Amino acid sequence: MAELCDKIRRKDVAVRRSVQDLYEAGYVTRDLPDQETAGRPHFHYRLNPHAAEQASALLFGVVGGT
Repeated sequence: MAELCDKIRRKDVAVRRSVQDLYEAGYVTRDLPDQETAGRPHFHYRLNPHAAEQASALLFGVVGGT
């Protein structure tokens, strides 16, 4: 999440909410890798290969495309 925030220069809260919306809509998938530490889980998000083209356009609009 930090890498995406840095690339698009947006706050973590806004990006996290947008990525969650994309996940719920089926545009991205997420994995929960094994964690060695306690705390908030660190999901790994990826474009859903079945929705990659549509997700790219939606992601651009959601996180800063004007």
